[in-house]
Amino acid sequence: MRTLIGFKNNVPVPEDLQKFLWDHPEGLAPLEKLLLRTFQYGSYEQLKKIYSQYPEQSVGIITRYSDIKRGVKYWIKEWHGEAD
Repeated sequence: MRTLIGFKNNVPVPEDLQKFLWDHPEGLAPLEKLLLRTFQYGSYEQLKKIYSQYPEQSVGIITRYSDIKRGVKYWIKEWHGEAD
């Protein structure tokens, strides 16, 4: 079953994350796509940076998408204060 996009608002894409959003060369992308691709392809520093900008939305994304890696979910929960 396909997951519906929750965060549709366009946000500016940081320069170091632009390579993950090849289909949005104008520098604006839907927030959900920015978060999801950063969680799929980003480094630890990039994850931390994007989480600091969008903490609540980051937690929402990791709970809705099951294909996000376990380590990414761990760090998001750790920074949010929910680690088990």
